[in-house]
Amino acid sequence: SQDQKYLESRLKTEKNLEALHGSLNLQAKHRSGVYLQTGLEYARMATRYYKKTQSIDDSILPNGVQRVYTNSITGDTTRIYGPVPFQEISESTKTRYNNFHTLNIPLMVGYQLSQEKWSFGIEAGVLVNAYLQKSGSIADQNLELYNLEKDEQNWFKNNLGIRPMVAIQAGYRIRSDWEIYLSPQFRSPVKINTAGNPIDQSFSSLEMAAGIRFRL
Repeated sequence: SQDQKYLESRLKTEKNLEALHGSLNLQAKHRSGVYLQTGLEYARMATRYYKKTQSIDDSILPNGVQRVYTNSITGDTTRIYGPVPFQEISESTKTRYNNFHTLNIPLMVGYQLSQEKWSFGIEAGVLVNAYLQKSGSIADQNLELYNLEKDEQNWFKNNLGIRPMVAIQAGYRIRSDWEIYLSPQFRSPVKINTAGNPIDQSFSSLEMAAGIRFRL
């Protein structure tokens, strides 16, 4: 089908790059270990678009060899010079770097168990998308550049809505009020494209977070 051919062309011309996340959270914790958490999270997902193109140009060599005559008796050769047509083949690569920027507000509830300097916890809740921005270019169905920021055909969403999320945590207290932690997270996959986009695209669902927690 046409969509399948387009998918194959996109797979050949796009590559996923790094994903960066950063957040600042505020947590209210009861002495029982139950806590509520909110804050602000920034994320950037990057991809690269690249496409090799080949062009053929007709040109004229002004003083090329048009014909060669060889004397059958003496073996001498005679060259006739003049304009000679030829084709010049050149290759080029188009490269664009794409970025998807998001701001999310986490609304979480969790439970944390402390044991000496160690702590372990689990939390669940939702991420509320407050901002989504796109920049860069991809290939459209005619294999021409499609501007993500203009998005003239409305292929991508302007808001990602609400995403369920669950995470586990392990922390280690380095000072009385300071703790470092590691948190594997599962976030419900979310499509970033609209129904008008011939290709479904979504953000990944598994992530790993690390950070520092300070107790007020």
